[in-house]
Amino acid sequence: MSTSLPTPTTTSPMPSTTRPTLPTHDTSARPPAAIPQPSMPPPVTTLSAPLCELLARLKPLPSSAMLERIFTDLSRVLDFLRLAEDGCRQERLTLATLSVLKNVRKQGQAVVELIASSSTGDAAAESEQLSRAALDSISQQITIELESVFDVELAGMEQRVQSAQERVKMESAHGQLRACFQQSIVTLAQVFEPSLEAESLFDDFATQPQQQSLTLADDLWNLIKYARRAAVERDPFAIAVLTEHLRRFCDSSKCHLRYQDWEACTAFIEQLTKPQRVGEAIPLVEGLCCQLEILLAQIKRSNTFAAASPALPATQT
Repeated sequence: MSTSLPTPTTTSPMPSTTRPTLPTHDTSARPPAAIPQPSMPPPVTTLSAPLCELLARLKPLPSSAMLERIFTDLSRVLDFLRLAEDGCRQERLTLATLSVLKNVRKQGQAVVELIASSSTGDAAAESEQLSRAALDSISQQITIELESVFDVELAGMEQRVQSAQERVKMESAHGQLRACFQQSIVTLAQVFEPSLEAESLFDDFATQPQQQSLTLADDLWNLIKYARRAAVERDPFAIAVLTEHLRRFCDSSKCHLRYQDWEACTAFIEQLTKPQRVGEAIPLVEGLCCQLEILLAQIKRSNTFAAASPALPATQT
């Protein structure tokens, strides 16, 4: 019986046939595709309760599935923006935050492409016509905002020193994108339910625009004072001070203006910084002052400004 024990040791070649199969399965079991999964929230969880209720009422419409996908994709973009919100204020996360914002651009462009390829069903129905018009407007606005943020405000930021000024630009760009996509959801939702309040969809929808409106009005009023002083004193130093404050405005509160008004601020800076005599600069300063007063008057007439509790001094006319 002792001679039968050594026989199993002669059957050792068996493992050599199994070795090639183990590494192939082991490497494929760890794909890099698993990394992006946690950063992309499930679509259903991004929709607020009022939005889900609205979509439930839209089920009979032929375009309900398409509308649900658009609402979901717009909400997903806001989820990515929430992910980047804290990073906008922290220096060590600036580049990582910029990477998240670039993902926002891809997601936003995907929404624009989805809208362009979508059909709203019965073109004769009034609701379908309204939704088509709203979708076209949303698509155009998203395209404008994405180009403004990524081709102008954040262009080349990876190569620049990550200073406090750059972080301010990133935070402003973040707020601009958030307002754009929040307003897109509100605009489309109110096509089907005009009484729907934006505040019911977003907790921060009311407070942020009001604070932005107050900040913008205050900054515009300060610029008007500098412009009036430069026009009266006709002094190169006063014009230089005005130009510097105008630059700071463009790096901070300008993002709260309508996109159409951005070019005017940039044009005034370019013209005021050109070598010229004081007499040639005064008409530019006076024109700037008129433009700023018009913008301030528009803001003070807005519902957002009226809803804000603090009031600006009565001298701001």
